Amino acid sequence: MTTTAVLIALFVLLVGLAIAIFFVRSSNEKHLGSPAPRQVLVPANEQLFMQQIGDRFNDRCWLFWNVTLLDLLRIGTGTSWHEYKKHNMLLERRFSCVICLRDDFSIQGIVDFVPDNRSVFDPPARIVPGLSLKVVTVSEKELDDGALESLLLAGFPHLEALLSEAVPPLRSANLNR
Repeated sequence: MTTTAVLIALFVLLVGLAIAIFFVRSSNEKHLGSPAPRQVLVPANEQLFMQQIGDRFNDRCWLFWNVTLLDLLRIGTGTSWHEYKKHNMLLERRFSCVICLRDDFSIQGIVDFVPDNRSVFDPPARIVPGLSLKVVTVSEKELDDGALESLLLAGFPHLEALLSEAVPPLRSANLNR
């Protein structure tokens, strides 16, 4: 008899708790509403770079912005990467744009945009010794001069098939390995 009374009391308590949780959640939803989009401020020179490179490629490409070296290499969490300095360097080193095919996400090119007020970024091989990763560096002046396509094709000739428009003649390229 007592066990039946205890079980009934526990059941009533659980039902009451479920009802209370339901009312708390429904009242919070009314006050919170849907989350507002976060405002991101992108400098005008980087907006121009994003617009120009986005206009150059057709719909067979994905363009990923501000990609960390850690994400690019998909390095696991093995013991050698637990070093704070190495892990921090992999997170801090970012590439302005990574160009991938839509079909299989294979990387077709890596681009670093360097505004005039910044120095050139460290090559990836300095962070991960022995890494051979081709990166095209585009300066703000080269972007203003309209040399983006030429620089891309000098570093990644296979991109010509993916470009939306005809490409002007090649100019000198700043290519890091």
